[in-house]
Formats: sequence, structure tokens, C-alpha cells
Amino acid sequence: MRVDGAHGYRLTSTEGHFTDVELPPLLPAADDVVVEVAGCGLCHTDIGYAYNSVPTRHPLPLILGHEIAGRVVDAGEAAAEWLGRSVVVPAVIPCGACEACQAGRPTICRKQFMPGNDGDGGFASHVTVRNLRHTDLPDVVRIDALASGRNRPAYFELMLMRALNFAGLQMSLVAELDGQTVGYLIVSLYYGEYGLTEPTASVDAIAVHPEFRRSRVAHALMQQFRSNAAAIGVGIVRTEVEWDDFDLLSFFKSEGFAPAKRICPEVKA
Repeated sequence: MRVDGAHGYRLTSTEGHFTDVELPPLLPAADDVVVEVAGCGLCHTDIGYAYNSVPTRHPLPLILGHEIAGRVVDAGEAAAEWLGRSVVVPAVIPCGACEACQAGRPTICRKQFMPGNDGDGGFASHVTVRNLRHTDLPDVVRIDALASGRNRPAYFELMLMRALNFAGLQMSLVAELDGQTVGYLIVSLYYGEYGLTEPTASVDAIAVHPEFRRSRVAHALMQQFRSNAAAIGVGIVRTEVEWDDFDLLSFFKSEGFAPAKRICPEVKA
């Protein structure tokens, strides 16, 4: 199940400018829920975010709001018991899996998620509550194997470790339909690449489960990524494609990519 027609008020600048936007379909993962917002308090922190006295951890544009109350209208399989319940969403949500959380000290969790700061919050009709997880790795490996015919768990384990643990800013995305991971986009962000001064991003990997390739999943991933990248001033997005991978070349062309002015020479070591 998915929730369509959700909308929110997105902060677009630190001069207090908000825009009413329609949100993409909300699709809860297995242990996530979608909350229909009944009300969201206005905190002095939100005012600080809106008028540049307090920076948000997630770059603008961003839907603020972390004092959320509402009703669960959709839930993943592992969270089905919450469906239909009235809830108050914690202002800061611990990951539940790290050493601090396992030791009963969730208040010092280093992977806490704060709605309206680390991601979209409650100044909206609906909000999806999701913890960032390293457990996406098996789904990424599975989809890659279906798409490429190769089984590369070690390769993607290193790639996800870099994207989740060592990146200064998390830019990689996962697409879910009906609680199932059906696609992913893994990217890297560079500053001053090859002597350039503007930030550039590289699409390191993108794939969609074969059964969902006509569902515009890859387009949705790319559109969200480009929106996020533009918000932090990324000037150029690059990628590399095998010259005879015509399907992937066609996809990137449909997303506005064109041959670069540079070539990529190579030589056997």
C-alpha cells in the first residue's frame, strides 16, 4: 500500500520562505509507518531554522516540524500493530541498533533522526518515519545480481560503508514500493575534483528490480537526488557507462545527461 496526495510546507530559504508542495507517494519500509498529521507544534528551533539563527543538518529545501501528533494510516509488515493508532512522534528518534541503543542509552545515539532537521518533518499532511539502516545491503546486492548477473556483496559492502559511514553528507537513496526495496542510487560528492572549485557528484551505481523497470522508479530516484544535489550547490553530476549498455545510455539521456567534453583514458596496469 502507498499513500498518495500528501503535501507539505517546505522551507526554501533562511528568510522564512515556505512553499506548499505535493510529496511523492509515501511507501513505508517493513518496520516503518506513515503518520497522517493531526497537528504539529511550532518550536523556537523551527523559527531559528527558518530565519538562519540555527542551521539544519539536512540542506534546504526541507519540511520543518518535530512536535508531531497524528494517526498511523499505513505501516510496513513488521510495524502492522501500529496501524490505526493515534501517536505522538518522538522529536528525536534513536536508531535502536547501535552500541549506545543496545546498552539502553538511546539519548546518546550517534545516528539519531530528528524530523524537520535530519529529514522532512511534520509541517505536512503526512510524514514517513524511517531510521537509516545498513540492512539495505542484501537488497542492493540482490537487485544488482538480478540486473547485472553478478553477485558482488563485498563490493557493495564497501560502497555502502563509504556512503553511510564516511560521507560528509548522505546523498544515496533507496526506492521502496509496498514495503519492498525495488531500486537504489549510490552517489559520491566531491569538492575540487580535478582542480575544479564547484562541488560535483558522481553516480556510482543505479539499479532497479527487473519487475519494476516500467514503474519510473529510476526516474524518481534521479529526480530526488538532483533536487537534493541542487539544494546544496552541486554544479555537475557525472557518471560512467559501458559504451554498449544501450538501455542505461538511453535512461541517462532521458534524464538530461549528455556526452562530456572530457574523455576517460585508460591503460592496463
